[in-house]
Parts: sequence; C-alpha cells; structure tokens
Amino acid sequence: MFQSAASRATARRSAQLMTTATPATAARLSSTTVGRPNKGAESVAAAGKTIGTVVTSMGGMPVQVSAHRHQQSAPVPEGKDNKDFQLAAKFSSVEDLVEGLGGKFAVKKILIANNGLAGVKGINSIRQWCMDHIGDTDAIQFQVMATPDDLEVNSEFIRLANHYTEVPGGSNLNNYANVDLIINTAVEQQCDAVYPGWGHASENPRLPRGLEYHSETGRKCVFLGPSESAMFALGDKIASTIVAQSLDVPCAKW
Repeated sequence: MFQSAASRATARRSAQLMTTATPATAARLSSTTVGRPNKGAESVAAAGKTIGTVVTSMGGMPVQVSAHRHQQSAPVPEGKDNKDFQLAAKFSSVEDLVEGLGGKFAVKKILIANNGLAGVKGINSIRQWCMDHIGDTDAIQFQVMATPDDLEVNSEFIRLANHYTEVPGGSNLNNYANVDLIINTAVEQQCDAVYPGWGHASENPRLPRGLEYHSETGRKCVFLGPSESAMFALGDKIASTIVAQSLDVPCAKW
C-alpha cells in the first residue's frame, strides 16, 4: 500500500512538472517511468535535526500549498495502527509547530540549490522530518534548480520536487555554484529558505550574506546552513586552528 501511495505521489509531481514544461521537456519527462516509490527513506538523522532547529526559529509567511496531499505516503511503523501513527505527530502544520515552539518564521517552501544525491537526500530528509512531527510529507514544498542535462535524464531529485526552474548547463559556475542565480531564483519563486547541500555554493559565504541582505530589504529567505562569519572562521585552516586553540581544543602541530 505504501508503494502505491508513493507511486501516485511521484506521478502527480511529474504531471505537475509537465504542465509548466516546454513540449520538448515534457516529452523527455513523460518518456521515463516515474511510478516507483521514493528512495532514501533512510534519511540522515543529523540533517533532520538541523532542519528542525532552523524551522523552529522561524514564523508564519503565507505561501500557497499544493492541494495534492498524501498524508499516508510514509509507512506506518511496525506494531502501530493508523490511529497510533497519527497521534504520534505533535503538530497540525508548520505554523502550528513554529507557534508551539516559540518560533518566528515558518519555512514552507525551500529552494534546493544542488542536484543529484544532495538534492535527493535533502528532500527525503526534510519530508521524513515533516512526517515525524506534523504527519504530512507535503507540509513543506520543494523548488529545485535543473540543468538541461538533469532534465534530459529526468533526474530523481527533479521527480521528487514539487516544482523546478531550468538553469543554464555547463560549469557549476553557471548554475549550482552561481550565488547570484541561486538568490534570484529563490526570490522569484518566493522560497522561504535555501538548502545548499554540499559542494558547489554551500561553502561560499556570499550566499548566506546575500540572503541576509535580501531578507532585510525584501522578502525574507533564510540560509539552511552556517552563518557567513562561521564560514570565514572555519573555512580557513589558520583561522579555524586559532578558534580551536582559543577554546583549548587539542590541535595537531603543523
């Protein structure tokens, strides 16, 4: 039953993508089988905890939520019936969770500024977190950036997402490492947060700085990762060693 529900959900997302795709892109999407269950249910616990910390420090920005809900798309834990499983969810919505934990800003739409495994793990981890705490895998929507090559092979992270934005191909400086493109995409698509994954722009302090600046002058969009100052301090070997020594952390001699 879980497989059929996940298959229906994936098919709905694929159909949603094709409604906004060009004829050529729609043909590529429709030519690939999309009726298989989502992979990556074994999401990294640390990623879920990180998202939980960030979300609970935010507060209610209204964003349109997809009408296609599938609250039973995650498996019911062994030994529990549906009633017990629903009672395990402590909150009814992201806004309810934020209010209940004293937060200020609700993240309801996330831009995945990465592709491949980073995109898949990011989406699956956050969806699992939503199921654990809210009982709804669609409580948070996902917008992804997709290059022509990603679209050509109908990459899994695109199929898992609710929406995609086509970006230039070639070097990652044209797409996933392009800070200005990431910020502009997040703003244009009205995203509440940016998840950078790893590599590409994830360690570029310009990204959290740019998002913070835009949040102060326009629509709020937060960075799901370390602050600009933390990147500067720990991204350099000498600076990070000085920080560690100042905290009496044993350091190997150079």
